[in-house]
Amino acid sequence: MKKINILLLSVILSAVMFSCEKANSDLVSTNTTSASGSSGGGSTGGGSGSGGSGGVTGGGGVVTSPGFSAGFTIGVPDLFNVFENNTVKLVSDGGGITSYYWNLGDGRKSFEKSPVISYPAHGYYTISLTVKDANGRTETLSKDLGILCNFGGGTSGNGSH
Repeated sequence: MKKINILLLSVILSAVMFSCEKANSDLVSTNTTSASGSSGGGSTGGGSGSGGSGGVTGGGGVVTSPGFSAGFTIGVPDLFNVFENNTVKLVSDGGGITSYYWNLGDGRKSFEKSPVISYPAHGYYTISLTVKDANGRTETLSKDLGILCNFGGGTSGNGSH
């Protein structure tokens, strides 16, 4: 009876490990950007080049912020080895930004420039940053982050994976 219980436990552990290994091996990172706003029909640098207060005048005469973008990095030592409950620092590296809106992909939101977060459960999360400049122009960048399973006593959720 003891051999059967050990064999059964071994089969169950193998199935759980395969499930997490499969999830972990499917990691991908994608980037998506979009921009919108009222630039007066022009584009940065498309006008006369006589910007006010350090800006660049677009073809429609609207001053836009130089280097305006929704760029960000996911601050972890190894992007492909982020585990449940690891600290993740999201660092906005865009310029000319007056406001930040982060959608963290799990229902949480943040308005900080560079929030520090963690994810308690493994899976895939699409992190989106929407920024706005002084002229009301917005831009959004999204990146996918895969969170790996903790094995051997991880502290996430109720302990079942």
